[in-house]
Amino acid sequence: MGIFEGIEKLINEHGSATILKERLSLAADQYAALERKNAETERRAQEAEVGKLTAEVRAQNAEMRIKNLEAENRHLRLDNEQLVKEIGNLKKQLLQSISGEIAADYDPYDQKRS
Repeated sequence: MGIFEGIEKLINEHGSATILKERLSLAADQYAALERKNAETERRAQEAEVGKLTAEVRAQNAEMRIKNLEAENRHLRLDNEQLVKEIGNLKKQLLQSISGEIAADYDPYDQKRS
């Protein structure tokens, strides 16, 4: 039986090495798959970060544009108010001028008008 024990030991050792090799190969494949998945996750995270930063910059630009438009709107309103006042003054002047001309032309004692 001593002879068979050596062969059995050799078979067991060889079988164990094969199983171990298969297990190591499987572990290496799983590790490689996890590495690829991790790289893809990191790439997506970087894309998301770039997208977030881009959105933040666009939001800041939009806020600045809104502030500029609000300032321009205030300026235009002031210009409009000033123009309305000037038009009002011109109307008054025109009415005074017309009234003055009418009054100057009107002679209550003029017999031709009666």
